[in-house]
Amino acid sequence: MGEEPDLLLPVLMAAHLIGPTADLDRDDNEERTVRAITGFFSLPELEMPLSGLVPGTSRVT
Repeated sequence: MGEEPDLLLPVLMAAHLIGPTADLDRDDNEERTVRAITGFFSLPELEMPLSGLVPGTSRVT
C-alpha cells in the first residue's frame, strides 16, 4: 500500500471498518470506506450524475 501502509488505519478503525470493533455486517461498507478516505484527505464530495443523463446537460439519453 505504498510507503506508508498504516496511514489510513486510524480513520478506518474510527469508521469501524477494521480492527476489533469492525462492523462489516452492514450494507454500507463501501460508502463508509469512501467517506473515511475522503474525509481524511479533505477531498470534496463528488456529485454523480443520475443514470440516463448526459453529463453536463439536462438531456436524457
